[in-house]
Formats: sequence, C-alpha cells, structure tokens
Amino acid sequence: MDPNYSKRLSFIMGAIFAFYANRTYVFKANEKKISQYILFSLLYFKILTTSSILNPFTVKELNNEIKGLHSRLKKIFITIF
Repeated sequence: MDPNYSKRLSFIMGAIFAFYANRTYVFKANEKKISQYILFSLLYFKILTTSSILNPFTVKELNNEIKGLHSRLKKIFITIF
C-alpha cells in the first residue's frame, strides 16, 4: 500500500476514534446533534488536507538536513582521524 494512502486511512480511523472517545468519555455528551458530526468532520478534513500538503515538503527538508549533517560529521571524523 502506498504510504500516503495508509497515512490518510490511519488519520481517518484515528479521527473517528477521537470523535467517539471525546464525545463519550471526555465531554459525556448525551445529545446526538448532526452539527457535531459536521463540524468535527470539517475540522479534521482541514487538518488532513493541510497535513497532506505540508508533509512532503517537511520530509524533503528533513532529508536534506540529515544529508548535510552526515556530510559535516564525515568531514569532522576524517579531520580528527
């Protein structure tokens, strides 16, 4: 499975769990309003979209930083020994 699809699937599963756990155990809500579902879904959809857009850039930048750090450490190691 493509990592992006599995990330999105796990996010959705986590969101469903978070909704029912928070609603039941944290807020102890007895009322079932459709607006709760809609607002929660909109919020999590926005978070998922933002995360999906920013994640590739973040991973790319981190990889560049790690490569740069590895190169600097290699030069230091060679200089010392």
